[in-house]
Amino acid sequence: MMNTKNMAVLALVASMMTAVGCASSSRTEIEYGKAVKQVTAAQVYDPSAAANPDPAAVLGGDPDRLNNSLEGYRKEGTSPSSVGDPITVNIGGGKN
Repeated sequence: MMNTKNMAVLALVASMMTAVGCASSSRTEIEYGKAVKQVTAAQVYDPSAAANPDPAAVLGGDPDRLNNSLEGYRKEGTSPSSVGDPITVNIGGGKN
């Protein structure tokens, strides 16, 4: 039979183990944070562009193609009623 002193020591040890387990970060978590920062930095060509935008309009481009893409952008999208439709995935091209 355990006395109260042993129970208190056991509770203290268990709480310390729990606190230590929750407080530490794994190497994977630390490296993941670095990887996200590296990828984000690699995707930005000019980091100062957001603070100093170019006042001139973008030059070049076919106006008809740009207008068609803009119209398609405005028309396309999912309607709220189509969100619940089932998704069918065909694998292998076999006949049903």
